[in-house]
Amino acid sequence: MNKVLVVDDERIVRIGFKTIIDWNRHGYHLVGTAKNGIHALEMVQELDPDIVVTDLKMPQMDGLELIRQLDLRRYKGKVIALSNHAEFDLIREAMVLGASDYILKVTLNPEDLITVLNKVMDRIWDEKKQTEQNIRQEISLHERRAIMKTNYFKELLLNPEITKQAAFREAEDLKIEAAHSPSFVIYMVIDPDVSASSTAAESELKLQSLNIKNIAIELLGERKHTEVIELSHIQWLIVIPVIVGQNDSERLKLASLLTNNVRLFTGLKSCAVTSRVIPDFSSLREAYQTCLRTAELSFYQGYEFVLEGNDRIFIASDFTVEKNMFESYLQSPDAGLLTAHITEICREAAERHIQVQDVKQFACWTISTLQSGLFPDVTDHADADAMIVNLNEADHVHKLKFSWVQAVQQLLQWSREHYQGSSRKEVRDVIQYMAAHLQDKITLEDISRVAALNESYVCRLFKQETGKNIFEYLNELRIEEAKKLITSTELTIKEISLQVGISNPFYFSRLFKKWVGQSPNQYKGSCHT
Repeated sequence: MNKVLVVDDERIVRIGFKTIIDWNRHGYHLVGTAKNGIHALEMVQELDPDIVVTDLKMPQMDGLELIRQLDLRRYKGKVIALSNHAEFDLIREAMVLGASDYILKVTLNPEDLITVLNKVMDRIWDEKKQTEQNIRQEISLHERRAIMKTNYFKELLLNPEITKQAAFREAEDLKIEAAHSPSFVIYMVIDPDVSASSTAAESELKLQSLNIKNIAIELLGERKHTEVIELSHIQWLIVIPVIVGQNDSERLKLASLLTNNVRLFTGLKSCAVTSRVIPDFSSLREAYQTCLRTAELSFYQGYEFVLEGNDRIFIASDFTVEKNMFESYLQSPDAGLLTAHITEICREAAERHIQVQDVKQFACWTISTLQSGLFPDVTDHADADAMIVNLNEADHVHKLKFSWVQAVQQLLQWSREHYQGSSRKEVRDVIQYMAAHLQDKITLEDISRVAALNESYVCRLFKQETGKNIFEYLNELRIEEAKKLITSTELTIKEISLQVGISNPFYFSRLFKKWVGQSPNQYKGSCHT
């Protein structure tokens, strides 16, 4: 409903306006009447009418002064002047001051009033539409400029072939003032485990990005010509002009301030790396690369650190010693030994800051080697390839270790199933007997009886067919069953120990840790997180 306020010092005129038309039927709401300009200003502030119909001659504050005051107060509605035949000079002045139209009191009739009101409201709606269109165009222009800036920085950071001249020329076109000035970089990475994922709803990603950008601008925007660039939904680059006398510790303080506020206001954990001071954008790519490499420390330390960029933070390793040791384990694959080996490698890699790619490459090599050793006649490597993809996608050493151990244990499990299906009948009978009697105390005499072979021969045959000795294989079956019971039941560790045929829970815990790399309680905890 369009709101109208009538201002006139004559009561009869105010009453006349109230009764001349059915305001609601014509789409208008007469929100009130005022007897002078002072009263009208108060009512405009309170009621915010779309149209003010005002007499021009009134005591205390006349209509002309009211129009002036409304303009000073940035009133967004329209004014219709109300006057008599002999007051054309006043009407002309009112129109100059901003009145949209006028009505003569003596000839006023319902049709003319509605016509003028509608004409003025049409103008109001036209102006609103134009204002909204201008705002949309301004937003669109701002968004396009932001996209162009982001694309410029991505090209500058990732394309080594872009020339200095081209970089400066495009920066000038985009009005990026920091291009020619000394500056430094803060590279911030959001923990992907707590961030909205790249597959989340677009609105969720936009809100996350907007929040992070607003925080960065609020904290760092006071520094003129600061640029905040979203490289991805979890990667941010902030280019900040240098203040004379600023030292390394102050740059680190700014980075800490940023990550702390991101955590405070969004709940997102992040790490940040600061660059050295660069003279201009010709050194920006080098500074970014240093920050990028340093930020890989999150693979070992998580996402709550702030550091200065350092190209020497990681060391290379070809894992020669570890490869030789791993190959020796393949002579008689043991899940417990392999798990312990993997755990130690991951611990040492984190301690020494070995290059992440070197660790992943070694992990992938072990899976390929184990798969080839266990299944020399198999040409379809799709399962091992999927395991290798998981290893390469791990973004933390704990995730790498988990996927690595899981892959090794899965391959060994498939190996057992493979041998179980292809071994001699005597060996298959022994395996089936052990699997069916895990709760019992199984002796070599029992196994010899099941296989109908003497003890010495059944041991040699079993080793020949499976690559493992009988009790090593039995322990493996018991631990695999224990893992299932831990994750699928509420039994205590002591009860599970008895269920798998081990009466001493302390021995069971030692055996379990040797085989899995974790104690039973640790394994249970990791499965429930």
